[in-house]
This record gives sequence, structure tokens and C-alpha cells, in this order.
Amino acid sequence: MEDTTINADKLASKIENILLKKEEEISNREEINHITIKKVYANYIHGYNVYMSIGIKEKYLNEKDVDLFDIIFDVIDKKEIVYVNGNFILSNGENLNELIISGKEDILLKIDSFISSCLKKYENVINDYINY
Repeated sequence: MEDTTINADKLASKIENILLKKEEEISNREEINHITIKKVYANYIHGYNVYMSIGIKEKYLNEKDVDLFDIIFDVIDKKEIVYVNGNFILSNGENLNELIISGKEDILLKIDSFISSCLKKYENVINDYINY
């Protein structure tokens, strides 16, 4: 039987890989200036921050002044349980989606679904934003 227990470092790397695959799906969109994906150790949470930042080209900026869309994960190990807090945030501070999960077992399916739902929301928000 395969061991599905996961630690914060391993999970953060897997989240980073999911984000890299999602980047391939959206990187050809006209309004996107750049996409940054990073996994960094965060001392203040004794875990990892993993994020995808989607920058919008200046010609698409308007009165709403949103130039970044961020999908951010905090991945924390505590007594063999991994806690994940995910958020989809606009550069104006508006939080469009949140995920809070924990467990000892592999929780990648929920994380992948969360990322997919964030990118669907991105599609709706950016279309409204461009047509504003």
C-alpha cells in the first residue's frame, strides 16, 4: 500500500508543480503581461508560501486599477498534520476565493480543484474588467 502521508515541503512542491501546469493553460492570454510562480520557506509560519502572480498589461488597466491576480498558499506542518490556507486575491485587496484544509493524507485533489476554480473566476473577472 502506497504511503500518502505528506509533509509541508513535499506538498508545497506539488502545489508549485500544479501551478506550473496551470500556467501553461493561461500564459497565451492577450491581457497577461507576466506570470510568476514561487515556493519560498516562510520562517514566520514555519512552512512554505507558494504563489502564482498574474500580472496584467498596462493597456488593460482602468479605473478599477487591478494589475495583479494572486493565488497564494500557506503550507504549514504541525505535529504531522499539514495545514493549507489558500487565497485568490486581487491587487486591490479583494479576496475572491479561500480554501482552508488540513490532514495527514494527500490533499492535492482539493488543492487542484481550488486552483481550477480560481482560474475560472479569473476568466470571469478579467472579462468584466476588460469590458469595464
